[in-house]
Amino acid sequence: MTITAPWQCPANGWIDTVPPPGPTASTTPTPTTKAPDHTPSRVTTSPPPKVPERRITLPDQVVVRALDAVKPSFVRCFVRARTADPSLGPLKVTLHLEIDPDGVVSRVTTNTDITKLNNCLAAVARMMKFAAPAEPATVDVPLLY
Repeated sequence: MTITAPWQCPANGWIDTVPPPGPTASTTPTPTTKAPDHTPSRVTTSPPPKVPERRITLPDQVVVRALDAVKPSFVRCFVRARTADPSLGPLKVTLHLEIDPDGVVSRVTTNTDITKLNNCLAAVARMMKFAAPAEPATVDVPLLY
């Protein structure tokens, strides 16, 4: 068995028998060496987490003033729901309103599963006008009929 070291010591000095780095006459990699990977690495980053927007609540007198302007329309929504389904008992619906800094209702959600009533109440709520709070605000409005 012969052990070959990567260097030989001939009479005229040390010679490095390891091939120099870089391209050689043979471009195919030897079985013991791995071909360099030239594919670009793909780094995926997720967007930064959305910071929840701070919202204030509006004073009751501001909410009551806005409700008074559209109260007949809310009543019509409940009347239509009862006309469509006379078996409905007393209804208590909570409207959750998100109001932008200009006083415009930007988002409406309700806790009812009656689709037509939900759509009607949301349409009326979007017509409500609030005094500009200068900051985003939320309001929970209980409606009883």
